[in-house]
Amino acid sequence: MSEQSKPAVPVSVDLAEVSKLIAALENDLAGVKAGSRDLQTLRDEVRALGEALQEKDAPADHAHVGNSLKTIHEIIDSAVDVAVEDTLKAADYAGRIGRMLGL
Repeated sequence: MSEQSKPAVPVSVDLAEVSKLIAALENDLAGVKAGSRDLQTLRDEVRALGEALQEKDAPADHAHVGNSLKTIHEIIDSAVDVAVEDTLKAADYAGRIGRMLGL
């Protein structure tokens, strides 16, 4: 979707649903092996957003939630790009090794 076709009016965010998804994502990230700085940044961002959504004293700031979700989305998009690039490199190496072995 291009920037021009996005709606000008902000869409209402269901913070309860976001909270459930953040909790699930945080749980999933706990099982991922450490390795990249981006992974730790993602974990930190998800944890901070989860804590902000759990605060009972003050309602969550929709702008902050939106910005956090955007950051999380950007980190995941970047990770996907890296994974695809790494997969292509691995496939290239596997193909080269296979040809060297006569496979």
